[in-house]
Amino acid sequence: MSADDGFIELRLNRQDELAGENFWPSFTDIMTVVVMIFLMVMVVLVLYNQELVRDLQASIEKERIARETARVTGEEKESIAVRLHAAESEVAELLARLRRSEEVRNQQVTALDRQSKTLEQQSKQLDEQAGRLSALATERDDLRRRSDRLATEMQTATTQLGASRQEATQLAQSLATAQARQQTLDAELAALRTTATDQRRELDQSREQLRQSAATLTSVQNDYGELRIKYDKLVRPARSPSGRYAVEVRYTKAAGGYQIRFREGDAGDYSEVTREKLDQRLAKLKVDHPEGLYVRVVIPDGSGLSFSEAWDFTNHLHRNYDYYFQESAVGGEPPR
Repeated sequence: MSADDGFIELRLNRQDELAGENFWPSFTDIMTVVVMIFLMVMVVLVLYNQELVRDLQASIEKERIARETARVTGEEKESIAVRLHAAESEVAELLARLRRSEEVRNQQVTALDRQSKTLEQQSKQLDEQAGRLSALATERDDLRRRSDRLATEMQTATTQLGASRQEATQLAQSLATAQARQQTLDAELAALRTTATDQRRELDQSREQLRQSAATLTSVQNDYGELRIKYDKLVRPARSPSGRYAVEVRYTKAAGGYQIRFREGDAGDYSEVTREKLDQRLAKLKVDHPEGLYVRVVIPDGSGLSFSEAWDFTNHLHRNYDYYFQESAVGGEPPR
């Protein structure tokens, strides 16, 4: 008898029904695990595809940067062709641009190395994922169809990876083209240096000719000045105290030293002065009498002066204060 309502269980195949009810929960758990594994694999593939898309976008951006670098290099070449007339300044500018191009080239090489390493890592990751997918296909026959679909997607990703490698090859070719352009720029720079050397040599020759011409001109000017002075001496009137303010200076040499005596006009007493006081007094008289001074220097007989001392003293007073020698200084060197 059963415990249900106190009646005897009369239904047939009751044990078979209970056995069927115990089978389905286990099957459901198995299918749930399979679905979860499939979903996890799908998530991993989706994330990996997104990463591949980002890498492809980065490769496209790097290719654009390489094209922009090639365009900038072409513009620099045109700029060099236009500026051939300023050779020395162009050489300095070209050197600076070559350094910048070298830095850009090094950056591109570094970027290509990083991209190559990234592609190798991605290839390793793809190989690892392929192994995991094969293991899952072996362990779960029920997921064989889905595994084939994943294999197709993997082939697509491999194709994309091959396209990325082709883009990397194109970037390497662009780098080789940039290097060839750099060699062309080096050749142009050498030509510019040769031109600058020739121009510098011509400039030195022109400067030498100009220096010789300047020396010739200076000699001619000196000859002309001497002729002008001689001409002025011939045509100008003789030195005369007429219309001038006359002063007289007597210069002697005694045992105690030099003696200077001074007076204004042709009459009056002499006053003894020093050389400094004499210069100050004559400078003041020269300012007070714009008509000019007539300086008469008297060297008495037996003055005790040598010819050189007498000549230096007389020449100093005439050059600085006498009207006649002042007027001569306008046209050139005062007469002696």
